[in-house]
Amino acid sequence: MKKVIVVLAVIALVAPAYAAVTITCSSVGQIVTVGFTNPSGKVRAFGLEVAVNRGVITDIMGRTTDVNELDVGYWVHPGSIVIAGNQVTNEGKACVSGLGTNQIIIEEASLYAAIDPLHPTPPAQTQNLFKFKVSKNDCTVTVTQNAIRGGVVMEDGTTPGITGGTCVISMYPNTCWNDVSCPGQSLGDATCDGSINILDLNKLKLSMFKNKGQVGYNCCADFNRTNSVNILDLNQLKQKMFTSGYTGTLQQSCPP
Repeated sequence: MKKVIVVLAVIALVAPAYAAVTITCSSVGQIVTVGFTNPSGKVRAFGLEVAVNRGVITDIMGRTTDVNELDVGYWVHPGSIVIAGNQVTNEGKACVSGLGTNQIIIEEASLYAAIDPLHPTPPAQTQNLFKFKVSKNDCTVTVTQNAIRGGVVMEDGTTPGITGGTCVISMYPNTCWNDVSCPGQSLGDATCDGSINILDLNKLKLSMFKNKGQVGYNCCADFNRTNSVNILDLNQLKQKMFTSGYTGTLQQSCPP
């Protein structure tokens, strides 16, 4: 894919610019699906950076190994890919760096060409790109372009950039660990009332040095969500003390 990006970058010097490509992001449980939509033009390649604010990325799935389906979309193409006679003869291993950390870099490209009887047409301009799994089921995922890996490259070589690409993973509906219903909890809002103040400090004090399963442990005061309330949680609250403006739900239940 690196050779493709180099060639297209040269063409970009004289090609017209496209509007930004919209990256989409959705989740079910701990599985995140990343896609895109761009009705104004055809995308040839993606160089994307995926980060989570909690936990790590443990697996990458979809559109990585099945040579027989290369004509339906974009694929993760490694540097070890082998193309002979306009056909992929060895897919190699997925070109993903960073698995096991909170950030991965992924390269994808389509291999369509008018002279290729197997893949003569470009993929759809709105579709899913890949899926990945996160270790934490209460985190925020952000997808951005990675300029070093080429970012988003159009068929004519332009690099329009992206918009969107943020979603929230949560398996904890109606609890204070749900970043949607109680976004201030991780910052120190133990009462989920939208403000961080003495009431939250009191909740923390009552649960201090308690672990999950012990009497007195309050997950809402466990701001870093380690199943233990300690000095780290106190420091988090101190940093945000007397701030407000978070969504207030007064939700006090704990995740299972």
